[in-house]
Amino acid sequence: MKQDFIAQLRKNGSLVAACILCTSTAHAQSNASPTESEATGDIIVTAQKKSERLRDVPLAVSAILGDVLAERNQVRLQDYFATVPGLNISAQGNGQVNVAVRGITTGQTTNPAVGIVIDDVPFGSSSVLGYGSRIIPDLDPATLDRVEVLRGPQGTLYGASSIGGLIKFVTKDPSTAGGEGRVEGGINSVAHGAMGFSGRGSINVPLGTTLAVRASGFYRRDGGYVDNLTTGQKDVNRTDTYGGHIALLWRPVDPLTIKLAALLQNVEGDGSGDTDTDYRTQPLFGDLTQRRVPGADHYDFRSRLYSATLSYDFGAATLTSLSSLGTSDYRASVESTSRYGDLADSVSGVPGAALVNDFHTRKFSQEVRLAGEGAVLDWLVGGFYTDEKTDADQKIFALAATGANRGLLLEALFPSTFREYAGFAALTVKLGERFDIQFGGRYGSNRQVYTEIGSGPLAGDYRLDQTSKDSKFTYQVTPRLRLNPNLMIYGRLATGYRVGGPNPLSTADATSAGVPKEFGPDTTTNYELGVKGSLPDRSVSFDVSVYRIDWKNIQLALTNPTNGFFYFINGPQAKSQGVEASVTLAPAKGTSFVLNAAYNDARLTRDLPTGSGYGFAGDRLPFSGDLSASAAFDQDFTLGADTTAFLGGTVTLVDDRKGEFGANAAAPRVEYPGYATLDLRTGVKYEGWSLTAFATNLTDQRGVVGATANARRVTVTTSFGVNYIRPRTVGLSIAKTF
Repeated sequence: MKQDFIAQLRKNGSLVAACILCTSTAHAQSNASPTESEATGDIIVTAQKKSERLRDVPLAVSAILGDVLAERNQVRLQDYFATVPGLNISAQGNGQVNVAVRGITTGQTTNPAVGIVIDDVPFGSSSVLGYGSRIIPDLDPATLDRVEVLRGPQGTLYGASSIGGLIKFVTKDPSTAGGEGRVEGGINSVAHGAMGFSGRGSINVPLGTTLAVRASGFYRRDGGYVDNLTTGQKDVNRTDTYGGHIALLWRPVDPLTIKLAALLQNVEGDGSGDTDTDYRTQPLFGDLTQRRVPGADHYDFRSRLYSATLSYDFGAATLTSLSSLGTSDYRASVESTSRYGDLADSVSGVPGAALVNDFHTRKFSQEVRLAGEGAVLDWLVGGFYTDEKTDADQKIFALAATGANRGLLLEALFPSTFREYAGFAALTVKLGERFDIQFGGRYGSNRQVYTEIGSGPLAGDYRLDQTSKDSKFTYQVTPRLRLNPNLMIYGRLATGYRVGGPNPLSTADATSAGVPKEFGPDTTTNYELGVKGSLPDRSVSFDVSVYRIDWKNIQLALTNPTNGFFYFINGPQAKSQGVEASVTLAPAKGTSFVLNAAYNDARLTRDLPTGSGYGFAGDRLPFSGDLSASAAFDQDFTLGADTTAFLGGTVTLVDDRKGEFGANAAAPRVEYPGYATLDLRTGVKYEGWSLTAFATNLTDQRGVVGATANARRVTVTTSFGVNYIRPRTVGLSIAKTF
């Protein structure tokens, strides 16, 4: 609890003192040429769909370099989320992850509140019906140039699903400037578990002066560390992740640029990474242990994205077209004896049960935009279209104690479609050399179709057909004042929204029980003041923002207490307010100190409606803590003309958080205790070679990042499946750049 968190701060006192003295966002590379980035020392991002210096962007953005993630063995979002101010996650042992920015979430069972894009292409389902809030492409650093995290609603440029913020994965572009490549291999060992290994490679090949190809690939095995006491099997949660990315860049004539790209990533999990605990997240059977029916837990997640980007420079304006086709396939078998074992026993006479989820989403999107810059006005107009289809299948099987399948208890098919049209525009009015105002607006309209087809002894045969449609206008106003070339202040008023949808009613007469046929969109309004700057020599840089977000018509998942129907409604209101700060100190060449810190107060402002959860005005929203911070130190040492050694460390602090709201007064709300972690790294570089030794979570903390009840009706005696951060991991990697 809070006392435990403070105790960890004291335990890590010297490191925390360093945190307070030094801060920053992680460095990012540019989409501009390497020469430009290296010559100016500026960080270039594309948060506003154009290349600009990070310190010129009038909104809160963090950027994390892919190469840095690889060097630090931060290969999953779960490894580095705590280094980004305002970013929180809730993870499950079956590969599902829910992301929240600035505390805007009520859990995994509603539409996504954080947008996910890859090279400006939206990825994944826009709806909870396609698991859009649970399944995200957690890309390996081998594919990435950087990750940009945009905080606050981004409705004007990025549309629905970004009411809290946006995560933007940016891959490395091919270059005609010259050939280059990198190969890397590594091994690691996780405490209380098994060995792991990884291999990555990338190459850029110019094919003349107008054509280039870049390709990358990787394979990573993450050793398991959770033991199944029922079977005696150790390290059941081993995961294999592999994939690749290839891109072709062609400039047939000077004004025209064509980029074609394909990305794939597969994640295969042999078992659940959850530990069985009580509602206080204390282990029931021992550290990192669970009890599961044999063979019932496993998952597989496959992501594919194919895109074509065309850009034509007319001189006065640039026309850009982005076309994409993405697919995501998620299949997971979840041991569910605690939830459905009694039903399995009554129907099939066996004690075990498994829930099998199979979701396939196919998403086509098209965006066209025209942008121009002038002495007085910068402008952008565009249109967006997406067409999504999800085929979902959920089954409950009865299992014998040996894991043998004893028959189907229930099957429900959930085919759904989502179609959206949107138009957007942005205008920057320049009132002198130092002051400008940005205006932006977006109108979007969507229609959804949902069908539910049920069968099996628990439900009988039934079919439901539902539709929904809604539309929304979002806007932003952003004044910006450049006090000098290295100091900027801004204000930001921005709105966002999340689409509504049809209700999965679960029975044909559900509407007679007061269940609405559809639920509507919810909205956020963000008020923000920020300052960004640096000294002329870049020895000190900083980024501070203060914000308040008003959240209205919150989407909530409900269970009707009289009949058990599961559906969605629009509920009360909430607010999120806080401060975020990032500072970098570079007092000498080869020396850097980095700190990110955030204070967030995200709470309900009205009571939850009866049946939607046990929550009252003033209660904290799920998964967000008051405080979070991270600090990093890196030092290079010159050993010779071609040899450099390096040493670094990172400490992260995560405050107490709360889980999802309980269903009623008898259902406890899980509390996630605060924790602190320490990572260390050291190595040597020589003529393109690098050898790195690293340790993550050196003090072997059990930081909770997710908890799922193992029962249909939750009480204080219910067990939970808790997902911890990865235990202490030590490893060694060697890389060659050429």
